[in-house]
Amino acid sequence: MTDLLSSLNSEQQKAVLETRGPVLVLAGAGSGKTRTLTHRIAYLIQKGVEARKILAVTFTNKAAEVLRERLFFLLGTQNSEPSLGTFHAISARILREDGSAIGVKPNFTILDENDQRSVVKKTLEELGFSSADFNPRIFLNATDRIKRERVSSDQIVSMFSEIFSPPIDKMIEQVFLRYERRLLELNALDFGDLLLKTVLLFERHEPTRVKYQTRFEYILVDEYQDTNFVQYEWCRILSDLHKNLFVVGDDYQSIYSFRGADVQNILNFKSTYTDARQILLEENYRSTTPILNLANEVISKNTRQEKKRLWTSRIGGELPKIVEVENEREEALFVFNTILNAAPCFKNTSDTEYEYEYEDDRPLGRSILDRVMTARRGQRAVMSYEPPWADVSKINLNNFIVLYRTNAQSRAFEEQLVLHRIPYRIIGGVAFYERKEIKDILAYLKLLANHNDILALERIINVPPRGIGAKTYARFCRELDKFGADAFLASEAVLKGSVPECARIVPFSKTLLSLQSVCEELVPSECIDLCIEETGYNRYLKDTEENEEERRENLSELKTVAERFSKEKGVSGLRVFLEEIALASPIDNYDGNNNALTLMTAHAAKGLEFSTVFMAGMEQGLFPHKSALIHREELEEERRLCYVGVTRAKDALYLIHARTRKLFGETRHAEVSEFLRDLGEDVAAKVVL
Repeated sequence: MTDLLSSLNSEQQKAVLETRGPVLVLAGAGSGKTRTLTHRIAYLIQKGVEARKILAVTFTNKAAEVLRERLFFLLGTQNSEPSLGTFHAISARILREDGSAIGVKPNFTILDENDQRSVVKKTLEELGFSSADFNPRIFLNATDRIKRERVSSDQIVSMFSEIFSPPIDKMIEQVFLRYERRLLELNALDFGDLLLKTVLLFERHEPTRVKYQTRFEYILVDEYQDTNFVQYEWCRILSDLHKNLFVVGDDYQSIYSFRGADVQNILNFKSTYTDARQILLEENYRSTTPILNLANEVISKNTRQEKKRLWTSRIGGELPKIVEVENEREEALFVFNTILNAAPCFKNTSDTEYEYEYEDDRPLGRSILDRVMTARRGQRAVMSYEPPWADVSKINLNNFIVLYRTNAQSRAFEEQLVLHRIPYRIIGGVAFYERKEIKDILAYLKLLANHNDILALERIINVPPRGIGAKTYARFCRELDKFGADAFLASEAVLKGSVPECARIVPFSKTLLSLQSVCEELVPSECIDLCIEETGYNRYLKDTEENEEERRENLSELKTVAERFSKEKGVSGLRVFLEEIALASPIDNYDGNNNALTLMTAHAAKGLEFSTVFMAGMEQGLFPHKSALIHREELEEERRLCYVGVTRAKDALYLIHARTRKLFGETRHAEVSEFLRDLGEDVAAKVVL
């Protein structure tokens, strides 16, 4: 037991040892909250608590996997594993096991955003509306809000009236009701349903509620500041029997209100649970003192928060740099040159000036180091293009990250990186699972797992092309209605010849039934192979698709993902594999092993750390975003977002702002961000280029 606690500081030890009742751990950035969480679970198990009685909830699969790996390191294999997972994954498990009590079938499909948009478009067509009338994305955001805030039926109309103008606001209620009915027909749930229906299950079916309240004696929740109302209810109900609710979070890092996160959940924890104990983790193990001083000063301007001040025992560290450049192109060049100067093989022994022409034909010159030194003497230097003498393969690009407020800012960086052949990754770009060939094969798997998944059927019935026209498909849909939307029963009817108008569907029906007869005995990776082979998908790629080799490689990667899933999870079921994919978030796919510069929004960076951080676009109206300048609450969240970006840095931090910026097709004079203007002169060095 002593060994388990010896690696923790005094406040972390307090958090681990407080095992009874509600506990709030306010863990500052880089303060070891994951270590504290895992050690507390390990401590409970070592004290004799059965692992199955412990539930640990995270917001991403990646976070759950980190917990799992660290627990294995602490405890080894002699102990069974506690229940770990995201809110959505755990809810899906509960609904598959007990959801029938409120009418949820166990083989339901989880819809991703594209699936949801397809349902909305279909719903609009059925009601005679046009998608030009309103943006489906706005409708889906409103639908998610209805579910996460548990908006009552009599409030839905007024809520839609706030979002949509007449007469659309009156139509939307019909769209919403038809959308919900369509999900029922598809035997499908969206992400909002997973949480809401789990809470409804607990409220409406006492045996199920008591079952899970009894099973989970200890409930631990990570990133509690990111919870929304329905997640708050989820935690409250589950912990109501034993009262052992342990939450870890940081109100300073509450940045997801646009997803429904409510910072008040963590700020009001002590008033909600009046006997709760609060523990502060303020010692930072990531950043240098100068970086922490800047972070503390940034966040100190907020008013609605629990005061904390990060500190570290690390010695030394350079002041963060506030860098002023001419425009977004020079911003990208500054980042490029700074990274090249980090290369051990970088050298510039020549006094020759290399020129790179801007659109205004302005010559540029001198090395980045010369210009920085000039700027430090109070003179204005000009940004230049540096020939890439450095061997990029010898630079650990994983040490660097470029953070920005909006995805549109990535363009200028990408141009330079492509030009100079610098490998990079964008988190939040076109995701692997959004690629056509991946979605096609997954649609086959979805239909095999859920015979009522008509969205999957619509996607694949003519992929590869089978000459099935709209009239034939409409006739097949009428056959589907006879069999409760079961694609396999309808396919059997087609093969029996009882639907002569569907003769063109016979080959598809044969393929579908052939896959069903075999895939039940196969693991997911084998199902993928079989789907590609039986459908002739590789031939289809060769005949009709561009980038055939890349698409084949993507399908091979999908198979690799499935193999890794079966190996790591010890589970071979197709439904569980599809559920894992449906619940994956972009950050789950972040791979820091490939040597590449990372570009991402500040929102996406939470939970990550890098040796050197470049925060781009630190200008008023961009960061903070112009949409947040009116209301205090929104401006405070922008400041928290800035704090999150700053605290990603371990060793070096650059806060860059431009004098002019072209964004969204418009060139404008840029004013420095108030987050930088508010800083004291002693917390950062200023560089003008």
